Parts: sequence; C-alpha cells; structure tokens
Amino acid sequence: MTLLDPMVDAQGVFICDVSPPRGSELDHPVDSIDSLSTVNADYYAVAYNPGLAVRTNSIVYASFIKKYLKKDVIAFISPRDMNRLALQSMLLGATILDVNNIVVVHGESIPARNHMKFSNVWDYSASGLITDINKMNQNLDFNNRSLTSDNKFIVGSTVDINDDLSINCSLLKKKIEVGTHFFITQPFWGSCVADTVNKCLDAVLPDAVKPLIYYGISILGKESKVFGQAPSHIAKQIKSGADGIDLAIEQISALMRRGIHRFYIMPPVYSGGVRDYESASTVINFFKSK
Repeated sequence: MTLLDPMVDAQGVFICDVSPPRGSELDHPVDSIDSLSTVNADYYAVAYNPGLAVRTNSIVYASFIKKYLKKDVIAFISPRDMNRLALQSMLLGATILDVNNIVVVHGESIPARNHMKFSNVWDYSASGLITDINKMNQNLDFNNRSLTSDNKFIVGSTVDINDDLSINCSLLKKKIEVGTHFFITQPFWGSCVADTVNKCLDAVLPDAVKPLIYYGISILGKESKVFGQAPSHIAKQIKSGADGIDLAIEQISALMRRGIHRFYIMPPVYSGGVRDYESASTVINFFKSK
C-alpha cells in the first residue's frame, strides 16, 4: 500500500500525526517512542518543529520510527528555516534514510519578538520547493546539475481552511500544477469542508483525475490545545465532559458513510507538547477492528 493507492478498504487509511522529541532520550515519558507502538496507523507523519521549538529533525525521526516500528512514515518540511542548498542536501539524506513521503508546508512565520534569536529564510515558497522536489525525482538539483541518487519522493501539501470554512482554490490549483501528489486538510468539524474541497477540485480540475485528500481529524481533550476552528458547540461539549474520542469516531463514521476513507488523525496536545497517542490508538482501532 502507498499513499497514492486509488482504492482503499472499508477500514480506511489512517495517518497519525507525531511530534518529534526534544532530545535523544526516547524512553522519556514525553518522547517515548513506545507510546507510538500501540497506534495502529498506516503511516506516522512527523511534524516539523511544532511550536517553533528545537526538536529532532522530522526526516531523521521519521527514519527512526520506520526502523523501530516497521511502519511507513511521512516527514513534514518547510522552506522557512533553510535555503535551497540546505533543503536539497537534507532531502538527499532522506533518500538514504528511506524516507520518501514528504509533505511540504509553508511554515509558521517567526513572531517579531523572536527575530533577534532566529529568523525566517524563505528561499523557497512552498510551491517552489514542491517543484524542485519533483525535479529531484528526475535526478536534477535546483541548478539543473545531475544527482546520482535515485530519488522517488511522493510529495504532499496541505489544504488551508479559512475561518469561514472556505479554501484558497487558486493556491490549491498551483500546488497541483507543480506536482503535488496528495493533500492533507487542516482539522475540521462537520461535513461541509469535504463538500467545499470537492467543489474546489471540480472547479480547478473539471476534466482531470483529482488528487487524493486525507481529511484532518483532531481528537480533543478537556484541557488540550485546539488546532483549526472548532465550532462553539464542539468546544462546549468538550468543556461539559464529552469524550473527544467519541466525537472523533462520530465524525469519521459520518465521513465514511459519504465514501471518504482517508484520514489524518491528530492526537490531543497538552501543555509542554505532551501527546496523548492512546486516544489516537482508540480511534483508529475502532475502525481497524471491524
């Protein structure tokens, strides 16, 4: 199975979002890789420096997960912090480490208060980096010089959902045109986002094969951080003691009834970046055990 398989079974394909550790002590309670071993995900996707914190490189940690857990992996990267030379050198390293699934994100801009500590680079736009990764698949670097490695990157990107639940169709079209193979949506609640994504794809690709979409599902805990725009009724349910696991299962079940079977699961994130992977395990196993 690959990320681009056109057909999936009724149990679905699940990607689990993973935070890379802040150090090398992987048996630390916060960063324990053993906590991932119970998550029956089809892929583990390693975030890129979440929270603008110093963390293990996403490609390196993805490679470690692949070796330790024997599951396929995805690494997020951003053009925010490295120039073209550094990024493409890092990607050659990804080939050596057998990390071929790459998701390119624009990256969170560094707040002004941090500019004296580190700064934005932006040698690439996200679309520009996607373009050059596909050139690397043709064994050419950004200077059109030959590369000797056999690069086989599968390149993904994200679908940005605005506050009004609309998406930027022109940006989505550009990402498709430069060679994006699949997309991951930001987390959302309700089914209208799926309708919006399909409407956008129909508008920009009326007669072409549509790229595969993995729909973002955020599992909420009572004190967890919220990513994306959670509706007020969802926030109230969580504060009132509703189980975020049950809400996620209900949301996925509703989408499956509509023929959607690809999901990107975001486990709860608590203070200090602690992830509740057990919640992700419960949600995924609910469907995988059927």
